[in-house]
Amino acid sequence: GACRPYRALSGACRPYRGLSGACRPYRGLSGACRPYRGLSGACRPYLGLSGACRPYRGLSGACRPYRALSGACRPYRGLSGACRPYRGLSGACRPYRGLSGACRPYRALSGACRPYRGLSGACRPYRGLSGACRPYRGLSGTCTPYRGLSGSLQTVPRAEWSLHTLPRAEWKPADLTEG
Repeated sequence: GACRPYRALSGACRPYRGLSGACRPYRGLSGACRPYRGLSGACRPYLGLSGACRPYRGLSGACRPYRALSGACRPYRGLSGACRPYRGLSGACRPYRGLSGACRPYRALSGACRPYRGLSGACRPYRGLSGACRPYRGLSGTCTPYRGLSGSLQTVPRAEWSLHTLPRAEWKPADLTEG
């Protein structure tokens, strides 16, 4: 529960308290950030030796976003119980709710995009490698319209409703948007 030292500009570690009375992060001799606990007993974020972010809990007890060593996005819940957005290595990750009501990541380790439902319950489109939007079938079995390269709203042929009709190479997580 005590404040931990940090690495000052001189290269020496010094303990200190901030204006708020809370502990501040510090750097170890390796140059990597070390974890510490504030006066409230809550954990603050830090970087591990690998440079990857580790999970932590804020003062409210709510989970904050983090990145795993694999580079895949991990889910978390905000104060309201709703899913919060998070960003992956590509900068394109978005949140969604699974059937159980829990947050689930949609970027798979394989790099392929998975269909998902937004907080509104509506299906969202995604973009393929060609830059054109591709349709997909939502959990309800209905498809959302999408915009093609021309920018005009297009209808989706029934035969194209299933993701299984699309080449796997055209699933691009970096271009996925919530629409």
